[in-house]
Amino acid sequence: MRGIEADGSGCSAWIHLGLVEKPEADPQFLAFRETLQCIRLCQNESQLGMLIDLAIQQNSCIPAGGPTQALVYRLQYVGWTIQNGVNIRDSWGVFSFMNVAFPE
Repeated sequence: MRGIEADGSGCSAWIHLGLVEKPEADPQFLAFRETLQCIRLCQNESQLGMLIDLAIQQNSCIPAGGPTQALVYRLQYVGWTIQNGVNIRDSWGVFSFMNVAFPE
């Protein structure tokens, strides 16, 4: 930030990097996007809802390295909460990631 003389009060290097680089440059973004795409292609909404409900329980019977656990971990990593099955809450509201247009 100092090198481009943009280190004023309240400037964040993380936000600046996010604005100048494509999201595909971030490995976490790629993992998140690929997980969502694979899950949407391989599961239907009712099956996935049941699996997610099982995965978020304390003593889950879902394998730790499986795709459902990866999905739950990645959703929680970005700060989204799982409401009911495939309904997700982010900072703007609740949506079903199985029904929302993928670019959104």
